[in-house]
Amino acid sequence: MDNGLATSIDTNTKRNFGGQYRTTATQPQNSAAALSREQILAMGLAGTVSIPLTFPELGQLQIRRNAVPAGVFDCEGPKDLIVVCQKVSPQVIISRSFLADDVAAVFVPKDPCHVDLSCGTWLTGIEIGALCDMEPNSPTGILGIAYVRESAPSLLNVDAGMTAAESAEYYPPLAENRSANHYQFRKPGFGSAAMMNPQPGIPAERMTLESWTSVPGCVDGFCVH
Repeated sequence: MDNGLATSIDTNTKRNFGGQYRTTATQPQNSAAALSREQILAMGLAGTVSIPLTFPELGQLQIRRNAVPAGVFDCEGPKDLIVVCQKVSPQVIISRSFLADDVAAVFVPKDPCHVDLSCGTWLTGIEIGALCDMEPNSPTGILGIAYVRESAPSLLNVDAGMTAAESAEYYPPLAENRSANHYQFRKPGFGSAAMMNPQPGIPAERMTLESWTSVPGCVDGFCVH
């Protein structure tokens, strides 16, 4: 590794992950036209979001081989997943899974206790498969940061310790979904004003968008006095 950047990948890694990570044909050597590794990394990180989001938090990086069957997401063969497990607290663990093709790069710091983006290993493209062969940088495995395409699909799993009563009343936060109106605590886009004068007989947290527009004295979600 040079300046914290991986400069080569073992031939076996390329062979093992060749079906998963796309490769390009060898280009003519032209020092004037070739991009430096730093330039390639900077370009690859454009349009990505870091997982975990807040620097310098780290997540445990794992590769799940052939986790997605062939034919899913229009893929010809099985797809690998990159899983990032983040321990938010002793009581909460969040795991996020991404298609390997949607992960632009990963960074594995040399010292997880003192994260410095210039001191560690950057892996991009087919190099990400080398995570399987890397020496763990912590007792719990490989800790690092994944840089994922902003619009990439993901699977979120939350392990949270709570009482039976708490779990019975728990509704996980979801992105706006009109097919699940019981998650709509207020009419989206209209702020707290839309929560005034709930319609009798309908719990406020269960009201649909249509219910709000039918509330007497409210015009387009706003209450008129």
